[in-house]
Amino acid sequence: EPPINVFEEISVLKGCLEIGDCQIPLNHALSDACRSLPPRSAGVRPAKLSVAGPESDGLSAVARSVQPMGEWGAVLCETPAGKATAVVPSAALPPEDARIKLVVDPDHLHLFDAEARNIRFARD
Repeated sequence: EPPINVFEEISVLKGCLEIGDCQIPLNHALSDACRSLPPRSAGVRPAKLSVAGPESDGLSAVARSVQPMGEWGAVLCETPAGKATAVVPSAALPPEDARIKLVVDPDHLHLFDAEARNIRFARD
């Protein structure tokens, strides 16, 4: 599986994580944790990104390379927040150079503090 996508330029405003042109609502517990331990970066595994049409909510992206691999495929993208890879079912693969949205499930976000500790687990 490709490595986790890490986005360095992020911000948390009013309970939402902003990555590029995308706002992702955070659950109450994670939002509270971010108040006491501000995140410096966010990560999401490629298999936890969904591909949607350009009219959908999500992180704007251009599919620069599409690599079918049987039932699944990898989509290498450019986004306003940097490069990202999504691993999606073959039926959801976009054509190369298509404008798409990458949709992030907030339950699969990893937020990291200045010392690269996962904020969700840093208090343990």
